[in-house]
Amino acid sequence: MRVKLMLCFIGLAALACTDDAELMPVGGEAQAVVYEMGPRVAQCAPPVVTPAFSAGKLTAIGIKVQRSSCGTRLDDVSYPAVCGAGVSGIIVHDIPAEQLEAAKAAGFGPVDELKDWKRESCAPYIHAIEVAQGTTSCVDVRNRVIEIRPPSDPDSSLVLLDQAGNCADASYRQVLYGGDGRKVLCSNEESIAGPRKSCPVASYSAVFETILANLAAPDLGLAGYSVNEVFPRL
Repeated sequence: MRVKLMLCFIGLAALACTDDAELMPVGGEAQAVVYEMGPRVAQCAPPVVTPAFSAGKLTAIGIKVQRSSCGTRLDDVSYPAVCGAGVSGIIVHDIPAEQLEAAKAAGFGPVDELKDWKRESCAPYIHAIEVAQGTTSCVDVRNRVIEIRPPSDPDSSLVLLDQAGNCADASYRQVLYGGDGRKVLCSNEESIAGPRKSCPVASYSAVFETILANLAAPDLGLAGYSVNEVFPRL
C-alpha cells in the first residue's frame, strides 16, 4: 500500500517513567519539555492525538522535537467516569529551550506548570493509529484500528490495522500487531506484485485467518475475545 507515514515519533517506545526534574541537555543544547492533552482529550473520545500527530504540529512551525512520548498528569485532580469529563493523559515533547515560547504560542504548555507528571508507555494501539493517520491513499473504504483482547489473558492485547480502498492495486492491507504494538505478527496485503500474506509469528496464523474471513463481523469471528474499534470511533 502506498503509505506516507509521519516519521516524527522520535523515541516513542521504552521510555522510563520520570518527571524529568533534571532534564539533561542533548548535544549541548538546553532542553524544555512541553505537553498537550492526549491521546484522548476527553473521556469516551477516540484516541486521536498521537505522539506523531502532536509532534507534527510542532515541526510544522519549525520547532525541533528531540523526543516524544505519552505521559500522565499527577495533580491530585479527580476525573469522574463520565463521557466528556477530563482525562489525565498527556503527550510530552522534548524541545530546545529557546523554542519554548513558540511552542506555547502554538498551544502547548510547559510541564513546569504541572504539579507532577510522569512518562508512560503508550497504549499498544497507538502505533497502528499513527500508521492509519499517516496513510494518504487507498483507504476510502476502511481505515480502522481494532484492539483485541484474548480471553486467556485480558490484560494483554493484539491490535489489527484494517485498510481498504478503491485502487487499481494496493486495495487492501491488514496487519496484526502484538507486544508493545509495533511487532508484526501477521500481515496481508495487495501489492503491485500481487497478494502477499505472511505470519512471522506462526502461532498467530489461525487467529489471523479467522480475522481475515470475518472482517465484516463485529467480533471478527473471535468468539470469547473482547473486540473494540478504537480508531476511528464514532
